[in-house]
Amino acid sequence: MQIKKSVLSFINIIFLVSLFSISTQASLFDKIDFNRFQQIYSSYLPITFKNNAEKLKSAELRRNQFFAELKDIPDYNGENLNQIIDQVQIVVNTYIDQKDDIELWRTHDHWSSATESIASMSGDCEDITLLKLKLLELAKVPKDILYFQIVNYQDAYNKTILHAIIGVRDFNSSHFILDNLSNYVSTKEDRTDLTPVMAINYSSYFVYNGWGLPNQKKRVHPGYIALLKKAISIDQSSQIFKNGFKN
Repeated sequence: MQIKKSVLSFINIIFLVSLFSISTQASLFDKIDFNRFQQIYSSYLPITFKNNAEKLKSAELRRNQFFAELKDIPDYNGENLNQIIDQVQIVVNTYIDQKDDIELWRTHDHWSSATESIASMSGDCEDITLLKLKLLELAKVPKDILYFQIVNYQDAYNKTILHAIIGVRDFNSSHFILDNLSNYVSTKEDRTDLTPVMAINYSSYFVYNGWGLPNQKKRVHPGYIALLKKAISIDQSSQIFKNGFKN
């Protein structure tokens, strides 16, 4: 009887420890300094949002829901890559309002930082891609398997459009795609509507032809790298991310 009680006590201890571990598990929510963000976010709003009460209120409502969803996205542990990329894909696509640069910034090509996209809860394909990459990096997904990809997208009318997506090459050489045109994570084999142009490795800044295979490396494209680094530098200066990129 004493042995049974000891075993039960041990099981109870293990159960309580596991509950504590779950309740204190780090998530993306824990890695954003919300107090600082509330103080500075107006400095990162697009020109079309300033003094527009309706847009600001809509962004605030979606931002609160967005932040709440981040609580369920865990840190990468080597076995949960699919879970993380699925959740990041759905959360960002659900709450970020898709708007082009002309509508937001009154310019033809502005790559918004993650800070800017969260401020307005809006952006185009490049902005949404940069926000997802920032969230994946905060979730401790290894940067060397993440790619900012430029592709040609063929729409339903056979029109070809230059488009930005995320490529994630896992350690089994699968190539996953996170795209703002679909809530589902797909593989490159599934996306016959996409033709790869180049892939920028998010760790090294190497630029590759095609989907980013190691034997396809090409000379760095200074224009794209400059836009990428500018967005990252804005996130660093905003200091809302508690463990942001180190160049």
